[in-house]
Parts: sequence; structure tokens; C-alpha cells
Amino acid sequence: MLSQVDFRVKQEYYKPVFTISGAASQRSRLFDWGSIGKIKLRVLITFSILLTCLFLTQLVFAANLSTDGQKLAIAQEAIAKYESENADIRAQIARQSSLTNLSQKAEALGFSANPKIINP
Repeated sequence: MLSQVDFRVKQEYYKPVFTISGAASQRSRLFDWGSIGKIKLRVLITFSILLTCLFLTQLVFAANLSTDGQKLAIAQEAIAKYESENADIRAQIARQSSLTNLSQKAEALGFSANPKIINP
């Protein structure tokens, strides 16, 4: 197995292609190959943290959606229950306000029918 030193470019064999100019003087600087590895590592760590955060965010939203579905089902059950109660109450109102029922209650209370009104 080869060591890592064999794969690194040594500064003594590298001749810089570009020069970096300073304010006081111009001098050539050697390219630092170690910084490339550090930058790649930083990018890799940054992307892995970003992907982990996105995955956790997706899990949170999925959990919220599942609980929202349960809340929606509970609300729909309550709506169905109240609609059936509403229909029962409307049927009771219709029975209590029918003409035959009202005329029977009126006779029980002592009201009499007016003979001048023509019933159809």
C-alpha cells in the first residue's frame, strides 16, 4: 500500500503559473495544494449538514400532515353528527308545526274555528 505522501505534489517540484501582486512588491507564491482538500471537505460537510436539515424538515412536515389528517377526520365526524341532529330537529319542527297538530292544540285550548273562513 502506498502512503499519501507519494500522491501529494511537493512544493519544490511545482512551478507557479501565476503571480499574486502585492502593494509593495510582486513576488510569486507557491500554490497550496492542502487548501484544496480543506475546501472540498468543507463543501462536503456543508452539503451533508444541509441534506440532513432538509431530511429532518421533511420528517417534521410529514408528521404535521399526518396529524392534520386526523384532525380533519375528527372535524368531519363532528360535522356529520351535527348535520344529523339538525335534520332530526327540522323533522320535529315540521311535525309540531303541521296544520293538523296546530288545529288539535287550538281545540284543546278552547279556540273555535271561524265559520266565515273557507277551508280548501
